[in-house]
Amino acid sequence: MLYFCYFCRKNFLNFKATVIVLLLFVLNPIFIKYTVTLWKDIPYSWSIFLTTLFLINIVISNGDWLKSKKNKFFFILSSIGILVLRHNGVAPFALMFIALIIFYPKLRKFFTISFITILFGNYLITGPVSNFFHVIKSENKSELLGLVNGQLSNYYNEDQVSFSEEELELLNTISPLENWTKWYNSRNFNVIKFQTESYTPNVNAHFTEILKLWLKKSIQNPKAFIKSYLNMTSPIWENVRSLNEVDIYQNDYQNLVLYKERKFKISDTFFNKLADYDASVNNSVIRWLFINFGEGLFLILFALAIIMKRNGLNLKRWLPFVPVIINTLVIMCLITGEESRFVYSQVLCAVPLLLYSLSSYANKKEKSKFESFCKQVFSGKTNNTIIQFIRYLFVGGIAAIVNIGMLYVFTEIFNFYYILSNILSFILGLIVNYILSKKMVFQDDVTISKNKEFMIYAIIGIVGLGFDTLIVWILTDVIHIYYMLSKIISTLLVFIWNFVARKLLYKFIK
Repeated sequence: MLYFCYFCRKNFLNFKATVIVLLLFVLNPIFIKYTVTLWKDIPYSWSIFLTTLFLINIVISNGDWLKSKKNKFFFILSSIGILVLRHNGVAPFALMFIALIIFYPKLRKFFTISFITILFGNYLITGPVSNFFHVIKSENKSELLGLVNGQLSNYYNEDQVSFSEEELELLNTISPLENWTKWYNSRNFNVIKFQTESYTPNVNAHFTEILKLWLKKSIQNPKAFIKSYLNMTSPIWENVRSLNEVDIYQNDYQNLVLYKERKFKISDTFFNKLADYDASVNNSVIRWLFINFGEGLFLILFALAIIMKRNGLNLKRWLPFVPVIINTLVIMCLITGEESRFVYSQVLCAVPLLLYSLSSYANKKEKSKFESFCKQVFSGKTNNTIIQFIRYLFVGGIAAIVNIGMLYVFTEIFNFYYILSNILSFILGLIVNYILSKKMVFQDDVTISKNKEFMIYAIIGIVGLGFDTLIVWILTDVIHIYYMLSKIISTLLVFIWNFVARKLLYKFIK
């Protein structure tokens, strides 16, 4: 926090404003609760916070901040904290370094060596070193299925989602069916997990089956999927209605008291005052004035929107947002329910990112290479095959959404046989593809009428439809893959045929 004060004073605020910001931090009850909590998630969030400050320094100095060996050391140290303290730190750590390597060519050697060295060091610690000291490694895959099992729990207890006998047997294998109702919490699957002793081996043995069941039920019941997902992730993006919702375990204060009796000479009055302060804030309107998880996230997104408005596609200016936003996205895919401590970094990073977005440093007009690339790729006529392929990826993606989405509508809502639904949805996707391709991809004038052009285009599409239907049928009826997943695989395979054939078509009729 002292460094944060120095950071604010140097870059953005005067002395009085810095003191006010500091008070907003330290008087926040969530800040106090997490500061005295002995969990590795807390230093993990502080690592993200410090790295965010360092990234802001790097961006506003155009990399000159790293000329100091001291600054290089602390940047590497905070980066290690992101990678080592939690397994979900791999994504924000890797993406941050990849972005730095791309956008700062003068420092590419430093970032590349640091990235490889830290990864290798982490491998040594978690691999050979841990094996040498006989460190027991968890083989539990349950954390990877946190959101999955949380949603299955929601589906099982929702009337609109039905399960077959075989599917119920799988749920019962993971955890006895009575537990799915007895310990049901729409926001949390942890209780079921920890109340079942045999949970771990059964989850590991049926990992793929659980994923398939979740995917099938989610596609069949999109409303239930959205509702349960919002429930499971609400601790991350909602405002905290009560401090009791903050996921600090009840015995954390007690553990700290025991620890301080052995190590520290602090009177019980200090801890009683903390509890009294928590209670007074929790029962007053003041709690709405403090930054909590939801407000922190929306402030970060608001700050990012300002940067995007000011700088467009100059991605270098977006760099300071990478660690905290990527961490939030990863947790929203893996969360096991009410685990807001994983995204404590939102509370910490909101203020510095907002200050950065409002500062003059973030408003320096600079045309980015990425922006120039996008303009070259998506504007004007071109015969360049690579650029046409990139444009066709975009066009094909939109057509695929129409194709796959209408397959679901025809099959699940109108109850058509899935092969008939596939033909109808493919035709709609073909029309969308033709219109967008003429506007964005194959823009050359041709010597034949539009009707003949569309006829030839349609013939290529019909051949593609034959491939598509055959692949979907083989994957669904022969290999027994869920028909929506079969459609996704088929769409990817037929995409190449469509592009090559249409490229040759326009080359021929030109």
